[in-house]
Amino acid sequence: MRGLRPLMVEEVPASPPVHSSLLSPAAAMHALGNGDVAEAEELARSGLSHEPEHPTWLTVLALALSAQQRAAEALPLFQLLAQVQPAMATHWSNFGNCLCELGREREAKAPLLHAASLGDESDGLLYALARAHVAHAEPRLALPLIQRATQIAPQDVEYRVLLARVLVMLDEFDAAGTIIDGLAAPELDAEVRVEAGYLLLQIGVYADAAAIFSGVLVAQPQHVDAMLGLASTEERSNRLDRAEQWRALLANVRATMNSKQRDTFAELDAQLAARRGDHAAARSGLESLLAGSDGDPLLRGDLWLKLGRSCDALGDTEAAMHAFAQGHAERYADVTRTHAAMPRGDGLLAVLDAPVPELRSPTSRPIHAAAGPRDPVFLVGFPRSGTTLLEQLLDAHDGLASFDEQPFLQRLVTELNQQTPGYPELLPSLNDTRRAALRQRYFSDVSRVLPTLGARRAVDKNPLNIVRLPLVATLFPQAQVLLALRHPCDVVLSCYMQNFRSPA
Repeated sequence: MRGLRPLMVEEVPASPPVHSSLLSPAAAMHALGNGDVAEAEELARSGLSHEPEHPTWLTVLALALSAQQRAAEALPLFQLLAQVQPAMATHWSNFGNCLCELGREREAKAPLLHAASLGDESDGLLYALARAHVAHAEPRLALPLIQRATQIAPQDVEYRVLLARVLVMLDEFDAAGTIIDGLAAPELDAEVRVEAGYLLLQIGVYADAAAIFSGVLVAQPQHVDAMLGLASTEERSNRLDRAEQWRALLANVRATMNSKQRDTFAELDAQLAARRGDHAAARSGLESLLAGSDGDPLLRGDLWLKLGRSCDALGDTEAAMHAFAQGHAERYADVTRTHAAMPRGDGLLAVLDAPVPELRSPTSRPIHAAAGPRDPVFLVGFPRSGTTLLEQLLDAHDGLASFDEQPFLQRLVTELNQQTPGYPELLPSLNDTRRAALRQRYFSDVSRVLPTLGARRAVDKNPLNIVRLPLVATLFPQAQVLLALRHPCDVVLSCYMQNFRSPA
């Protein structure tokens, strides 16, 4: 259990002696410190039989139970300690940490904040409080806490996992990716690697996520979280036959799953039912999940929008529109917490109002760079214009390899906007060296999602790259641009039915 710290014997107020030379708080603490948790538990229980509210006996017993993965038994002891010695920050910190270990991070926020107000600045407190803020969908508050904890203990893998998760919640994918790469090392614990896989799945790096899950399953074929992760990755990668095979294997072990795993399986089951056209089953599963969920608005928003699409497919228009409205309300609530300025205008489309600078003819500005990948094909338009269907058709060609919507060009725009003037005014002044460097960064990003690209030509399917075409013309003079068109009424309605990963 993370962040739990024993109360030092000298901190405990004096109490009447117990009639045993062996039965002393110091002996119990010594046993606990040596890792003999069974002996520590026995001594503590003996001591408590004489002194039921002795703080050290309570602390030793609670910590011994925690060390034996018996957090549910330890929790009331930590709570009692906070009541017996309310001025001790350690008790409130341990109480909050124990709640976190039981998956009750939302409840842990209050005792952890109280521990901080009493002066606890330990890395364990910072880590637990960051977890509580994440549970409350408050990544902006969690970020400085987990950054400080990581600075105190840079080698702590669990701290780095949480830091990566918070960065993903804030759409800081570059910073998160660097940390995630270090969490995928084969020598690390399977639980850490699986967590890294889920983070990659969340940001859409499906090939890397599948590789991590598969690697864990080679050593531990029955690892349920890895099986769930791989099944979800196959579904999102449109390899539905493989996803169904994993779903069947998971159904056989459902009885052994914990509640979180059962929810993940239920969501996968509903998604695959919808893919098969069994929208009645999908609707039933999604409604059950929503009835039992009161936490993460990002997750609930996604579930509501999936439910809306199944209701629409069943012809229940009223239920569909209600679900879509609920889903967007959840998503908006999440975005306003994580990106407070975005509802006032994120600038993504504001570039359309700016005049495009006069660019030199691309053919007159060759880029003298080492031989590398061919300039991509950019598939643009407005979201929900049929780009995915066209992408799949192109991907079937032996000479092409496509990838789904990634913010690779926008990352370059963000980099250019760090200068004055920014994008697009800066484009005419970019020299060949800078252009080559920007191209290299783009292709480096592409290699993460298409590690086996080889001699094939990449197809970058991101409809809103239509607002970045001046950048395409500047960096990729041999690129081709395909524009997908669909009736605006269809586009607007279809967009309303989707959960776009990008908050913008």
